[in-house]
Amino acid sequence: KEKKPSVSVEDANGQTIGRGYYTVKYESGRKLPGKYAVTVTFDSDLYEGSKTLYYTIAPKAVGKISATATKASVTLKWSKITGVSGYKIEKYNSSSKKYETVKTVTEPKTKISDLKSGTTYKFRVRAYKKDSDTIYGAYSSVKEITTQLSAPSKVTSKGGTTSVKLGWSKSRGADGYRIYYKSGDSWKTLVKSVKGTSYTLKDLKKSTKRIYAIRAYKKTSDGTIWSDYKQFSAATKPGKSALTAKSSTGGQAVLTWKKVASANTYRVYYKVNKGDYKLSIKNHYKLADDIEVTAAHWTPIGANGTYNFAGTFDGDGFAIKNISVE
Repeated sequence: KEKKPSVSVEDANGQTIGRGYYTVKYESGRKLPGKYAVTVTFDSDLYEGSKTLYYTIAPKAVGKISATATKASVTLKWSKITGVSGYKIEKYNSSSKKYETVKTVTEPKTKISDLKSGTTYKFRVRAYKKDSDTIYGAYSSVKEITTQLSAPSKVTSKGGTTSVKLGWSKSRGADGYRIYYKSGDSWKTLVKSVKGTSYTLKDLKKSTKRIYAIRAYKKTSDGTIWSDYKQFSAATKPGKSALTAKSSTGGQAVLTWKKVASANTYRVYYKVNKGDYKLSIKNHYKLADDIEVTAAHWTPIGANGTYNFAGTFDGDGFAIKNISVE
């Protein structure tokens, strides 16, 4: 529908002149945003001459804005407004407490990049028409959106016999973290919420390795947003075992200890008087699985006269396959 502003004409004394003394002509095309002329022409014995004035039709206000976010960008979309030259996008600056122009586009969508993860941003948009002057429409309602969180990084784990102490770096903007464990092909919640960047898992089985994951979360007006899973593995230590030693002939000692649950190998260390512990190479070695060594070339321990092997090597039902010995 064409917009047709009313016209009122007054004389030099401020008296309204009747409509019968003049004609009014409007410029065509008054449905779209822009600047338009209206001309008043006098046609009587009392008044003469003409006067042209201008008025503007502003663009409609931008409607509802939809938004999607990644860790470093936000994409905004809205309905197209007919007859406009473009759209001006503004972002709120929390430091200056003002909205600032970040982009001007001609299509009803845009991507704002170089943003920080886990951060809430506010945007507003208005359309404009470029004529002899720039004519702006009303602002849209404010669209608030939070960028995605970065997953926790630099995860560390320190295992005890029945506990594992975890640590990780802070995810920007996170309200907390959730810890999971792997069960088959899915993740199961282990700890629902951790506010800091460390946590100790307790009451675990000894000598057990497990796959875990951590996700950061942030609560927003649109619901809770989550980071990706940060997967890692951690293990508890084997329990201690009582060690007994018996002297034997030939300068040897026989060592025995109780089996530690879940342990499949043992290392034996020794020290002389108050010296440091050293790894003994005269150990009992036992395979835990088959080993395929077709593509490798092996030299026996002690072939050069150093560190000769003098222990027991137990295949325990497994085999070293396709070995080539020099």
